[in-house]
Amino acid sequence: MPGLNEQAGGHRTHYMIADQQPNYQLFIDMVKPLTAGGDGAAMITAENCVEETDRLMSAMMYHSKPINFCFPRDQWNREVIVPEGWSKSPEPPKR
Repeated sequence: MPGLNEQAGGHRTHYMIADQQPNYQLFIDMVKPLTAGGDGAAMITAENCVEETDRLMSAMMYHSKPINFCFPRDQWNREVIVPEGWSKSPEPPKR
């Protein structure tokens, strides 16, 4: 997916429908109904990756349906920003 700066600039890419301006959220919105809980898709950034990963993985396990992570290409190598007070740790697998 194009980087966040590219998206903000409105550059025309293959993420277009007809003659519309690029709408990157449209593709996430299109897959949401097919995902866990009807809201199992998100654009992942350094700022939201901790909470969104937890939310999406929980929805996937609860609903037993797929989820969709969308990664803008300028986000993959950024340092993760852990929310203040975040202390949730993964539960151990049940045996």
